[in-house]
Amino acid sequence: RTYAIGVLGMLVVLSCALALCPTARLLSTARLSTARSGVAVALDAGNLVQFEKRKGEVSIGALVSPDEKTKRNWLVVDSAGTSQSVPPKAIRLAVPGAKASKAAEVAAHESAAAEALEKQADVLDDAWDLALDDATTELELHTLAELFFGSAGSTDCYAALVLLESPQGRCLFKVKVVNNKDGGAEVGFLPRPREEAAALKAQLEREDAVAEEGSALQRRVDECIVLHKAQGGAGEARAAPFDVEAEAEEVRDGFEALARLGCRCDGPDKRDMDEPEAADAVAARFLQSLERKGTPAAARQLLLQLGLWELSDEAMLPMLRQRVPNAFSEELVEAARQLNDSPPADEDEASRRDLTGMLSLAIDDPSTQEVDDAVSIEMLEGGKQRLWVHIADATRYITGGSALDNEAQRRLSSIYVPSGVVPMLPLSLGAGLLSLRPGVEACALSFGIMLHSDGGIAEGAVGGWDDSEAANSKAAVIVTTSRVRATRLSYAHVDALLRRAAREAGGAEAEFEGGGSAEGEAL
Repeated sequence: RTYAIGVLGMLVVLSCALALCPTARLLSTARLSTARSGVAVALDAGNLVQFEKRKGEVSIGALVSPDEKTKRNWLVVDSAGTSQSVPPKAIRLAVPGAKASKAAEVAAHESAAAEALEKQADVLDDAWDLALDDATTELELHTLAELFFGSAGSTDCYAALVLLESPQGRCLFKVKVVNNKDGGAEVGFLPRPREEAAALKAQLEREDAVAEEGSALQRRVDECIVLHKAQGGAGEARAAPFDVEAEAEEVRDGFEALARLGCRCDGPDKRDMDEPEAADAVAARFLQSLERKGTPAAARQLLLQLGLWELSDEAMLPMLRQRVPNAFSEELVEAARQLNDSPPADEDEASRRDLTGMLSLAIDDPSTQEVDDAVSIEMLEGGKQRLWVHIADATRYITGGSALDNEAQRRLSSIYVPSGVVPMLPLSLGAGLLSLRPGVEACALSFGIMLHSDGGIAEGAVGGWDDSEAANSKAAVIVTTSRVRATRLSYAHVDALLRRAAREAGGAEAEFEGGGSAEGEAL
């Protein structure tokens, strides 16, 4: 009873003292808060402490005084002389024996730690080997500082702490924190068993390898972007796009997810965005690993910078959102190259009709590269005419079931937009062997359609080409494989020809309402 009364009296006296002394009240609150949070530190003015400035960013500073404004935090000065209010839970550890009041003293400890990190492998491994002789005994920080550096001054202790908290140090030693009654804590370090340390080192090496791969990828991406920025005008060869296929599987998956994210809306159009996909999160993390924002706009920008998206016009986005591909795999590009280098034998050579003597007109925009159709008019007896429509014969070169055939069936056709074209097949084929190039003999599938003198389509049988002109004249439609030689005309050229024909027909220009472009008038 007497003991209880004595303790109660002491508590009353302590409460009165705290009530009369605001600074003492702040010190007590900070100590108690620190003890509850399990932080290994005793808070006293002048102590050198390690604290967390931002999440994951640790710094060192000197405790100046309790913060009167918050009634809980401490004012801490760092090596730059900057004072900041730090909550007790952000203060991680006090440096044994260290007292500091100036920024220069804080900087001296940071400098010692930086030097220690340069030789961490040797001192850590040696100290760990020695500590393993008695692996059950906890080592204090100043003891480890002696092992590391041969002395245990405050700068040595802080440098030892930085070493122990480094990734290599955590592989070799584990920390044990026990709170004590005065609001601080006792900190001990135990050497890890060899098997445990080896496993942690192996994991660290794997993580370092992943980080190095990420850095190497960043360098390759940056180099490709610089290359594309440096390319010259339209006459200069385009820089090669980033070689995604040469990357590891996880990087290829990242770029695939990137393309999906790039197709999504953002900004004012967010209301039109599709439901999020798992790939969006993958793409966002991938972008963040390349130090970019994880947004659709950032995805589009990167794909354009790397030459993976050649068309930046917004008209492309609806097709990209429908997953319409605008690039070809290396396999397809190689298959196209082989076809160009070594065309196969023509299986229809014996039955392919020579229509190269006809004037076959391919009418397209001047920018069109894939010329896949042309027309001819054949004048027959009795005022009849046969309209020929020639379609480039892709089956002459591409066999059914091949990779190129499967890709063509998947895409169905080339897609033209104001900013360019998404080809059905690699342009080396589509604009080469499979194109009705001007003046070049090309293989085609030709349809001859009989017309009456008034231009109407004649009724009759559908048949193939026959060596007998009499038989041919009876067929309303003829279907045959052929060889043609096209003459290229632009729309403006045809426009000009029609206008001239109208004028020569007796001033009937008004009957033709085609556009009168400047190019057409010049032609």
